[in-house]
Amino acid sequence: MNASTLRRTALLIGSLCATPLALGQDVTTPPHWGFIGTMGGMGMLMVLGILAIIFLKENRMNREKLALIERLVTGGQPVPRELMTGEVPPLPLAQERRRDIRRGITLLCWAIAVSAIPIIGSGGQWRYGVWGLLFLLPSLGSFFKAWLTAREIARSASSGSPQP
Repeated sequence: MNASTLRRTALLIGSLCATPLALGQDVTTPPHWGFIGTMGGMGMLMVLGILAIIFLKENRMNREKLALIERLVTGGQPVPRELMTGEVPPLPLAQERRRDIRRGITLLCWAIAVSAIPIIGSGGQWRYGVWGLLFLLPSLGSFFKAWLTAREIARSASSGSPQP
């Protein structure tokens, strides 16, 4: 795990060091750092900071997970399969339907907001409201998935088989 993080960091630092070499500027003229060059450097530092935070958080989460596994093993308790593989156990159908409806309502609200704000801001020009489709279509998909899940629940209830 650490080797992967170190490789990523080394690749990032190496590519940042190689960038000035690719410019091929004349050695006799000093580089002129204007406002754009300064902002570019600040942007690169910000990206490096964000990547460092992501790598450190991922590393800390993996260490915590390994510590939990170690505590379970030394305590003589079984280690859950989900903890080792990282896969999420499937939800029961009723909870899956509820989650899909909530996701659909959330995306529908985002679609209305993303459509309404540009329409109001542009003085009533509806062509700017088309950006709401980015959230409307996934919302409709979530509602459709909830409807299909409800059909599956009804089908299993009518056949007399227990629900998972």
